[in-house]
Amino acid sequence: MSQYQQQQPYPPYGQPGYAQPGYTPQFGGYPAGAQPPPPGFAMPGQQPPKYGDPYVGYSSGGGAGGSHNVNIGTPNDTDVNNWAGFTDKNIRRMFVQKVYSILSLQLFVTFGITAIVVLTPPIKLYVRQNMWIYILSYIVFFTLYITLMCCKGPRRNYPTNFILLSLFTVALSFMVAMICSFHDLTSVLIAAGITALCCTAVSVLSFWTKFDFTRFGWALGIASLGLFIMGICMIFIKVKILYIVYAGLGTVIFMLFLAYDTQLITGGKKYEISPEEYILASIMLYVDIVYIFLFVLQLVSAGRD
Repeated sequence: MSQYQQQQPYPPYGQPGYAQPGYTPQFGGYPAGAQPPPPGFAMPGQQPPKYGDPYVGYSSGGGAGGSHNVNIGTPNDTDVNNWAGFTDKNIRRMFVQKVYSILSLQLFVTFGITAIVVLTPPIKLYVRQNMWIYILSYIVFFTLYITLMCCKGPRRNYPTNFILLSLFTVALSFMVAMICSFHDLTSVLIAAGITALCCTAVSVLSFWTKFDFTRFGWALGIASLGLFIMGICMIFIKVKILYIVYAGLGTVIFMLFLAYDTQLITGGKKYEISPEEYILASIMLYVDIVYIFLFVLQLVSAGRD
């Protein structure tokens, strides 16, 4: 992993509500003081990390956010007004363009902050030795995540929604940057390339396939809950192969989440997300991609040890 000669600091302590024990102090071929844990599974009364039962309330509950109001329902609902937005293909197209434009800006910010930290040795050394930056970023990220996912008002009221989304993106970007600072540049670049290819392939497949992923939100919820439980068990069972299996399962599960969210956003399936929820939609895709990157990075680093 890291080629630095100085002793690396220990990662932050386990975060409340987040379980990524794959980043505990290392064993076997892992160097002392591994990277801090990636932002994990937030469980504020919902299934980890952010998905609930998509069958809870066709017009006011959702597969994208648990029991809070996200206006996900079926195109065949009798309340035509709830689905007027997606009966017009132009409105749907504009909604999708808006969501992916916001997502592009989020990823650009994350890439920029991560590049500055990883490519600037003094900054890289500083963030590795000052875990309070990660902890502060986590607190901001977690608070804004709960606010935006559970409260319809803040995520729909302009400009409050964009201000909160910007702070959310910056906070998560700092967390990603700090995690990357504990890996060598080659591993980060390989993980970024694999993530880009996988996310592009999954998104295109989700758009063109006739298979309806939105019908299986319950299965993804169960899978992510199982991953969460596995993460807790791995705190006490430090076996390298299990960390690799854990990262592999996490990668697959979040690729399926990406397919699920993509179809919720693009529409045309059993469940769709309201065109008013562009902030929620961009958060869903952004968090999916970040998780995929962090799991892939863990796999790449383990494979290079």
